[in-house]
Amino acid sequence: MKDIRSGLKTLMEKKGREINPLGSKLQQTQLAEATGIPQGTISNWERDVVTRFDKHTLLKLMQYFDCDITDLLIVEREK
Repeated sequence: MKDIRSGLKTLMEKKGREINPLGSKLQQTQLAEATGIPQGTISNWERDVVTRFDKHTLLKLMQYFDCDITDLLIVEREK
């Protein structure tokens, strides 16, 4: 296994296209308000600088995006 990276940026872009008429990305503040997750935590996830994966954060994100853990945590394998 090489690394684990965050898939949040992709999920935010996809959700933004669904809810915003101009197709802009879901904003961190919108996601923070909808989930109760601090904006700073969302920023770290989006920038892929998360080093600890909190169970409650994972569950809130999976519920909001109606996705699986494999959409949030992407395992990069060595080739």
